Amino acid sequence: MTYAFGPDDVRSMWAVLAEWAEKSIPDGEPTPLSRTLSQIFQPVGRDQLLYTLPEWPLPISMQDEDWWLIGAPLHKQKEVIPVLTARLDKRSDGYVKDAIFYVALFRERPGEGSIDVEGWRFEQEEDEDAAHPYAHAQAVTGWRQGSDCLIHSPHPERNCEVVWPSGDEAVDVERVRAHRATLDKHPAFPLPVSTLTGLALALITSLYGAPTVVKMLRPTELLGRQDSSVADDLTHLGINRNAVDEEAVPEASDEANLGDGQDAVLDTEPTE
Repeated sequence: MTYAFGPDDVRSMWAVLAEWAEKSIPDGEPTPLSRTLSQIFQPVGRDQLLYTLPEWPLPISMQDEDWWLIGAPLHKQKEVIPVLTARLDKRSDGYVKDAIFYVALFRERPGEGSIDVEGWRFEQEEDEDAAHPYAHAQAVTGWRQGSDCLIHSPHPERNCEVVWPSGDEAVDVERVRAHRATLDKHPAFPLPVSTLTGLALALITSLYGAPTVVKMLRPTELLGRQDSSVADDLTHLGINRNAVDEEAVPEASDEANLGDGQDAVLDTEPTE
């Protein structure tokens, strides 16, 4: 049996996401956008990602549980906040298939009381005879197939034009038109990873860049002794090349406005 998509790979993937959640806790007062997103999307914490979800049987859908990872603002665009959810299915042998991370990037429109949002999915490779037999990223218009809504957690209505939870629920025609013009089948951008751990890190690296991910997550320290396939993924993402001694790395909050939470390593116990 290979490492990729197996139990150890899944556990390492959750550890990466748990560390991201922990390091995304704001140091000070949350911004108005961050506060509003926490009201719309139920934030998932480190212990849920590190200890609860890995024990659940597959399939797993975070959004069906209304669990969302609200990431730290982007390093170079601090007014942009990512929100993530994940879905994992299983093969007959128990290994993972159809692993998909959905991430939406939210940005408030100054003075308008509304927001812009764009969505992407980062997906495990499909079958060899499928259109995308490689890990890839594609644009999405909603949290679920056929949905136009990224503003709220999934709901029964197929179309959603409400862009801000204000009293008048203003309709943003421009945003709706833009979303309906989004091509969510092509292009599918290939990702240089072959594991679930690599897929999670590819998503986070695409948001913050490899140097910041090294300072924020300490992936080589977090994951410990790596399977060769994970090590290859980290090399292809530029993470191993950017890894440096801990003494030479500034605090993550200095670089990416991130919290100072404890490192989430695989053999720790739940925090009190």
